[in-house]
Amino acid sequence: MSRWDTEPKPDWIVALEEAVALSSQNAVARELGVSASMVSAVRKGTYKGHYTGIEQAVRAKLMDEEVDCPLLARIKARDCLRHQGDVRAARLSNRLQRQMHRACRACPRFTKEASNA
Repeated sequence: MSRWDTEPKPDWIVALEEAVALSSQNAVARELGVSASMVSAVRKGTYKGHYTGIEQAVRAKLMDEEVDCPLLARIKARDCLRHQGDVRAARLSNRLQRQMHRACRACPRFTKEASNA
């Protein structure tokens, strides 16, 4: 039994399925920076890991959503993921990166797992 059999499909799962229907599971997985088997398991609702990273990637790369950044105001979700990646990699070579480091780590959207921005 699938997770999506017992609860409504979230909008990001619908977007993921639409992207796969328009292209292929392998192409969508490459765009999201994950494996095709992960995309398959997420679509089926049988993925055993945390859905946060894949959800963020779908919202950023397939749905082109915007988010509220505590430092930069309204930005594209894909830019948010890129800044998170910089923070995780401790790229602190300029003033903005140092400010982003503090802002990202305090933001509720920040995840310690890589989101493959």
